[in-house]
Amino acid sequence: PRQCPWAIEAPARSCDKHPMATLAFLGTGLIGAALAEGAKSRGDDVIVWNRSPAKAAALAPRGIAVAPSVAAAVANAERVHLALTD
Repeated sequence: PRQCPWAIEAPARSCDKHPMATLAFLGTGLIGAALAEGAKSRGDDVIVWNRSPAKAAALAPRGIAVAPSVAAAVANAERVHLALTD
């Protein structure tokens, strides 16, 4: 099995089966959208929120859930990622 580059605590762990996680991304501009899409492509469950709802909604066709509020986005997330400008 190949090593997981993200498994700092256990570098010998197999990467063959990526453990799915529920990730929330707050901010879906250039960086936030790219991070959310990357996580989704690796098999994670992803939910996003953006203060401009249209930016978040643009990710829905890719199978990414869109939350109506910050609270809804983070409610069941295992990790929360921020990509905010102000």
